[in-house]
Amino acid sequence: KLSGCSYEHRKTMMRNLTTQLIRWGRIKTTRARAEALQFFVDRMILLAIRGDDLSRREAGEWMYDERLVDNLFKLAADRYPEQRKDFTKVTRTMNRKGDWAEMAYIELL
Repeated sequence: KLSGCSYEHRKTMMRNLTTQLIRWGRIKTTRARAEALQFFVDRMILLAIRGDDLSRREAGEWMYDERLVDNLFKLAADRYPEQRKDFTKVTRTMNRKGDWAEMAYIELL
């Protein structure tokens, strides 16, 4: 449920979470955010596998760290040679203590 904020806030949040997940490989967030994030991370990895200049420009516009984009484009084709979808896995964990929100780990496979 991400409908409680504006479009710009959701876009910024997804850009930030995408950058952090690709940087660290695994992050803990709410389950709704993790499930929404899967689409954006899969998109960035597919762009990196494609590897052309237009893909690099699009990924650079979405992610905040340019060095991370370069690293992703170098390593993605070797890491996912035949894969075209499902680059992430969402694992549910305990609910958050303060507001009892459903939490989950999202990680790259």
